[in-house]
Amino acid sequence: RALLLASAPSRSLWSRRGGGGGGGGQRRRWWRERCGAGDAMSPGLREERRDASPDPGADSSVDIDVPFNALGRKFTHQPEKIALNLSREGAQRALSIAPGHICHLPELDPKLSFRVETVKPWSAYIELRTTDLEPHNLTVQELRLGGNLRVRVSLDPLEECLMCAYHLQKSRPKAGVKLGTLGETMGAEFGVDLPEGELPVWLEHSTHFVSSFSEARGDWLVKCDLQQTPLERTVAVLVSPEKRQRLEGDKETLLIDELLTKINEVSPQLQGAPCAEEGQLRKWLEASPFFELAGDEVSVAAPPEAQTGGQQHYQQQHPQQQQQQQ
Repeated sequence: RALLLASAPSRSLWSRRGGGGGGGGQRRRWWRERCGAGDAMSPGLREERRDASPDPGADSSVDIDVPFNALGRKFTHQPEKIALNLSREGAQRALSIAPGHICHLPELDPKLSFRVETVKPWSAYIELRTTDLEPHNLTVQELRLGGNLRVRVSLDPLEECLMCAYHLQKSRPKAGVKLGTLGETMGAEFGVDLPEGELPVWLEHSTHFVSSFSEARGDWLVKCDLQQTPLERTVAVLVSPEKRQRLEGDKETLLIDELLTKINEVSPQLQGAPCAEEGQLRKWLEASPFFELAGDEVSVAAPPEAQTGGQQHYQQQHPQQQQQQQ
């Protein structure tokens, strides 16, 4: 790793859109040359990355790699959109991917963020759109050798537990709920603890929570919105998978023990709280506004006003273009 950094191009070459637009391509060519053209990240580097011990104070969101073979489709009139053909393994992993999930291409440009628009596991096909709705500038040549799509299937598990603890609060002052109160709920329901008097890194950078310190209360006050978390999206598609054709009014259910097994199969990082055992998962599902439980049967019940999927996001940002397409 030290040798790679020492021989890397100057910082000016690492900009995707600066200086005539050639820097991103040079960066990607340099990375392929160092790591091997057939596999944009060498097995040694990949294993080293996976085995590295995470910083306990840092963001530990759960991502999975979905292998793709090539560019599936390039949208000429929608330069912010792209489609990929998945490998057989990628199609299998796509069963846990849902519209609205955030992802990126780590071997091409880790900073270029996409939102999943459409997933068709039966066709080994996935459509993406840049989160900032700007052109992605990726070429057929860059994608022809395939690679991995890295998809975020859960926030830091502690943040997913915090969301549950927030929903369980009977009183939610406008100023926010005390972090200490939320920590006590997390400890009682999931057996996990937050650092006392400190704001975790993942909470400081959260896109789901807003935190501010109150001198009067001597604690951090936390507020959140109702957008689905990545784990809620993942669980929803496990309960009600994407289908080639869905009948109107067709409502699928899944037994909670079967759901727990499926969640644990998505990633080893999901084998702890809030999915460590059936009791924890049941509490998490009951607290979420996106699920319904009838005994041991789980079904999806997503309020339309709380949906923040990619298509809705795009329509809100580009209403005129959407009308022209129609």
